[in-house]
Amino acid sequence: MTQRVVLACDKCGRETPGTAKHILALDGREREIDLCADDLKPVTRLLEKARPANGRAGKPAGRQEGANGLSAEERKAVRQWAAANPVQVNGKPWQAASTGKIPAVVVWAYQEAKR
Repeated sequence: MTQRVVLACDKCGRETPGTAKHILALDGREREIDLCADDLKPVTRLLEKARPANGRAGKPAGRQEGANGLSAEERKAVRQWAAANPVQVNGKPWQAASTGKIPAVVVWAYQEAKR
């Protein structure tokens, strides 16, 4: 005799045939949760907005960010601000170039000045 296992959704309690076991990792701990298709949709939407483990959230197509997480427009604004407001990097004033890496201390000083 074959047994059929039907999982009950942990959220709504229904024993829907589409209910499946899911493993979620949160705060370094894994948790199992059984969700039907209806209750899985909002969880999926929430997780799509969350940052993955590498710290990069999904961005709209066409927007490129530098290593510091700034868009091209933001990098340009930081460079313009730094040219008018000298920032010391390793004991020397940082010279804003039109391209290249912007030191984190310069980005931090710019963000603090804009608060």
